[in-house]
Amino acid sequence: MDTQSLLESIYEADRRADAAETQLLDQSDTKQLASVLSEEVSKACQLADRDEAERRLRRLSDLCAQCPSNATIDALFQILDEESSNLRTIACEALLDLSYERYGEVARRIEARIATNHKGHSMQELPFIIAEVGEASALSLISQFLKHPDSETVAAAIEALASLGEPGAEPALQALAQDPRAVTLYDDDEELTTTIGDLASEALSLISPDEDLS
Repeated sequence: MDTQSLLESIYEADRRADAAETQLLDQSDTKQLASVLSEEVSKACQLADRDEAERRLRRLSDLCAQCPSNATIDALFQILDEESSNLRTIACEALLDLSYERYGEVARRIEARIATNHKGHSMQELPFIIAEVGEASALSLISQFLKHPDSETVAAAIEALASLGEPGAEPALQALAQDPRAVTLYDDDEELTTTIGDLASEALSLISPDEDLS
């Protein structure tokens, strides 16, 4: 098959996929579909064939965003725990779309996840999603991550608070300014080891440049 024919096959496959997706969303009971999507995410995450898992989870991320419910929000959190940075980016974008439209629902599911002291990549991604949306409760919600037992999660929350730039974060950050726990940050594939205390102090200097931290 020549190049043009192969391209036409891809175009046709995309048209069929789009049509099937439209039919699925239009004809399915929303609650039932949310349940099925959640189950499919769990199945895909457990596949030994990681290429197939990633293929399915890319599509499922988009479908979950179009069928919002507690089940599909939690399913997106599950994708956000995946090792693949590409999948986490896709899940982040889906959660951002949902958060702009249904922030209250997403925030409640995040609080439920914090309450269980869940560990995983999602806990280091969610503070930045909250900061990006920037709703009034962002400061309060991100601050809850500061009490998480995982130091990498705390570090992510500190960085998210710095990007949020709310002066109200100062007391919580001050409380961590002497925290000696070591964390590793990644910037353009470069590893940097620092402490929670140093991160908190840096965040304070960004939020209140004139603050004397000595």
